[in-house]
Amino acid sequence: MPNGGLAQKMLDHFLSGSSAPVRVDLNAELQRNPQLREYVASRIESEVAERVANGDSPVDIGGAIWVPQSAYGPSDAGKDQQLALGGTYFEFQVVGSSRDGGLEIQLNVSDHYFWSPSDKSRSTQCLHAAGASLVAGGHAHEFLQVGEGRLTIADPSRTQPMEPSDGPPGDSR
Repeated sequence: MPNGGLAQKMLDHFLSGSSAPVRVDLNAELQRNPQLREYVASRIESEVAERVANGDSPVDIGGAIWVPQSAYGPSDAGKDQQLALGGTYFEFQVVGSSRDGGLEIQLNVSDHYFWSPSDKSRSTQCLHAAGASLVAGGHAHEFLQVGEGRLTIADPSRTQPMEPSDGPPGDSR
């Protein structure tokens, strides 16, 4: 886990005993990890293009995309985000047009930070068991991670959307 990174921030908050939500700056996280930004943009572009092709107006389009742990990638930022956020949904809503002819997207994330000791196949299994034990003993608390951000994607009425990225293979948190 990178010293001073997002994963350390989340773990420190968990160990503090506070159950207050923790804010995640999605703009900053997408900026520091271009692979994650491309993954999210490509998935949203694909969904928006499909819905526009089915007759929906772009301003009515919103939804959620699943971001698996493998989507964060092998960079230091990706590893940090994978440990901090794990697999989660990014909610999106088209909010307007951008100056460059794309579509402006509002992003939101609200995810439960918890330790799940049920998957014995992952390399971090002992950490999950320890985290669950701390919660059971009242020494730590689960909490929500919440964040907002914006992203510009291609307007499918003007350009061909990029193919959805699968991201590289990765391990579980």
